[in-house]
Amino acid sequence: MEQFSKSLPRIETSVRILHAVPNAPNVDVYLNGSLLTSNLAFGKISKYSVFSPGEYEFQLFPTGTYDKPLLSQTVQLIANANYTVSIVTLSNDLYLFRLKDSNIPATKSQASLRFINLSSNAPLLSLALPNGVILFNQAEYLETTGYYPLSAGIYNFEVLLGSSQVTTKFIKNITLEYYADINTIMRKYNLSDANRICHFLGQGAVESGYLLSMLETSQQQIIVDGVQQGGVIVEASTFNETTKLGHWYGTLKAEKDNYFSGKKYNSRGGYITGSYSWINGNCGDVDAQKFRGRGFKMLTGLNTYSSYWVYRGWLSKNDFDKYWWDDPEYKKKNPAGMKKKPPKIGNPQKVTENAYNCIDTGGFFIVCFKSKVLKIMDEDKIGKSDDDSIILKVTKNINGADKGIAERKIATKKSKEMIDDEV
Repeated sequence: MEQFSKSLPRIETSVRILHAVPNAPNVDVYLNGSLLTSNLAFGKISKYSVFSPGEYEFQLFPTGTYDKPLLSQTVQLIANANYTVSIVTLSNDLYLFRLKDSNIPATKSQASLRFINLSSNAPLLSLALPNGVILFNQAEYLETTGYYPLSAGIYNFEVLLGSSQVTTKFIKNITLEYYADINTIMRKYNLSDANRICHFLGQGAVESGYLLSMLETSQQQIIVDGVQQGGVIVEASTFNETTKLGHWYGTLKAEKDNYFSGKKYNSRGGYITGSYSWINGNCGDVDAQKFRGRGFKMLTGLNTYSSYWVYRGWLSKNDFDKYWWDDPEYKKKNPAGMKKKPPKIGNPQKVTENAYNCIDTGGFFIVCFKSKVLKIMDEDKIGKSDDDSIILKVTKNINGADKGIAERKIATKKSKEMIDDEV
C-alpha cells in the first residue's frame, strides 16, 4: 500500500508570501481564517507551506490585530505547483500578485534565476552582472521574466534603470527641465565654488528624490497593536497641483489629509516628526497641509512661504504683521483671537508650477534662511570628499537633525566625483 501511494500523482500545492510594499506595515497573513505567517515585514519572504489545491481567501492584518483586514482576496492554487504570492500595490491599493515557481530542483552545480520588477514607482528595470552582461532587460512593473540558468556560486548583481534609450528618455523627460535652472540659481545665489555646489546638489538631491519629487507626500497612519505606524503613500498627495489638480492639495474638503496636522511615523513605527499645525508660522491644521514641503529644498511653513512670496513680489510685507507667531493668542492656538495679522497666500502651488521656482526656492532657503550653513560648506576641503563630519554639520544646520544622513553623504560625495574632487 505504501509503495502504491508513492506512485500516485502529487495532489498538493505549496505557497509562500513575499512582502514587497515598503510603506505598508508588518502583517499577519491568514488563509481561510488560519494563520499562515505572522509579523511579515517589507522585504521578507515566508517559508513554503503545503495545502490541498483549491480556492483560498487570503487576508492581511496589521501585525497583532484581527479585526479589520488591510486586504481580503481570493487566490486559486492548483495541484502540483509551488507559488510565491507577493504583496504589492495596484492603483494605490494592496494587491496579491501570484507567481508560479519552478518545480525543477536546484543542484550543487546549477541554479535558476528570474527577475521580477516589484517597484511600483520605478521605471523599466534591468538586471546585470558587474561586467556589463545584461541578464534581464527592461522589466516593467509586475513583469516576470523566465528562468535563467546559472552556475552555482556567489554573484554581485546590478539593478539598472533600464539599459537602453527608453529608460534614459524616461528619466531625462522628468529631470532635464531642471538642469538649466540649477545652473542659473547657483550663480544667482553665489553657490558657485566647488564646496557650495556639491553640498547644495547633494542635499537637494535627497530632498527632491533626485529631481523626481518636488512635493512632500503623505503616508497613511495606522494603529497596529496600539502603536502608530505608517501605511501606504496617499496617492492624491503625489499629484501635480498645477497640471492635474488645478489647485493646492487640500483645497477640497475631500482632500483633507491628517498626515500633515498629526504626528508622523514610518512603516517600521519610527517617529518622523510632529504636527505642522502650529510651527513655522502656520495657523492651524489647514496651513499644515497648505504649506507642506515643496521644491528642491522642500520649502515648508507659512513663515518661509511668506518670506519667499515677498522676495518674489507676489506679496507685500505691508499686508501682514511681522512675527505673528509671537502673538499671545497664537501660542494658545487661537487664530480668531490674534491681534497680529498673519499673511494670506492663496496659491502655495506656485512653488512647483515651473522648474525655475522649484530650484529658486532651494537657493533662497539656503542663502536667506540658513546662511550660516554657507560657512560650514566653505570649511570643506577639496580632496576631502570623505569628510563625513562636514556633511553631517550641513545636514543638521539645514534640517535641525540628521534625517537621511546616509543618503546625503552618498549624494554629496557623488557630486564631488562629478566635479573631479578626490574620493
